Amino acid sequence: MDKNKTQTITRPSPLTCPVQELSVSGSRYRLVATDIDGTLIDRGGLVSVENLAAIEALRECGVAFTLVTGRTDRQARIYVKQLQVRLPIIACNGAVIRDCATDQVIASTPVGIKDVMVLHDYLSRQGHDYICYTPDTVYYPAGSRRIELFVQYNRLQEQHGEQPITLLPLTDKVLADSAEDFVKMLAVLPDPEKMDALRRLLQEKTTCVGEQSGDVVVDIMKAGVSKGRALQLLADRLHIAMDQVVALGDQENDISMLRVAGLGVAMGNAMPAVKAAADVVTLDHEQSGVAQAIRQHVLPQCANG
Repeated sequence: MDKNKTQTITRPSPLTCPVQELSVSGSRYRLVATDIDGTLIDRGGLVSVENLAAIEALRECGVAFTLVTGRTDRQARIYVKQLQVRLPIIACNGAVIRDCATDQVIASTPVGIKDVMVLHDYLSRQGHDYICYTPDTVYYPAGSRRIELFVQYNRLQEQHGEQPITLLPLTDKVLADSAEDFVKMLAVLPDPEKMDALRRLLQEKTTCVGEQSGDVVVDIMKAGVSKGRALQLLADRLHIAMDQVVALGDQENDISMLRVAGLGVAMGNAMPAVKAAADVVTLDHEQSGVAQAIRQHVLPQCANG
């Protein structure tokens, strides 16, 4: 497996994190990083009792834990609170690293406004639904159906006492305002042929890359941005070697972090390409595969250390 080192994400800020979270454990692994959707949570959006218990066991034996997601970090705050995540989390497929306790953005890599405008024009002409992210706001074009998911997220956020995500229309004025740091776009594409057409456009007309994060969803970021690169940056700032990192995921956008981690774990429900890139395959996300992987590969070493 290729474990090549990668480049540093742009615009870093000093990293602040609690020292106790990084206490030296007896385990070979010092950091576990997991994707959320299709990995940590079930189809109902819940973290199982088994996953909760396994993550608590990591904390008790001094192994750090964080989340790596295609979501904005604000969409992940419910899980940050529930799991008592003390480290910065990686959001927007690696375009943002944020300390949720202080709301400090540790690092971000925006998509250039010219590329956003090219993609806005293409996706609009093709009739594809899409949304645009900044670290704190989600913008949506007229007629977007995808934005309804964020309306639902906001109801859930408010129920849990979390700040709702700011949702704003994507207008010509917004696009003309280069002060907006768009860090990710998400396009909803109905079939593989449309996905291939978008990938060709990205390669020929932009400085962006697209990674599939669902059956009909492609995440678009600045070229060079990935979960794997962000995980390397975070681990480096925490003084943790990559061979001491465990990463878990299920979709194409998780492959980069499974490849750079010391142990890459694919879920039982993962795409075939993800399983091929992983070191091991665990149970389905509906069967608490995260807990199974932690108990099988991390906790025994901790106990024997």
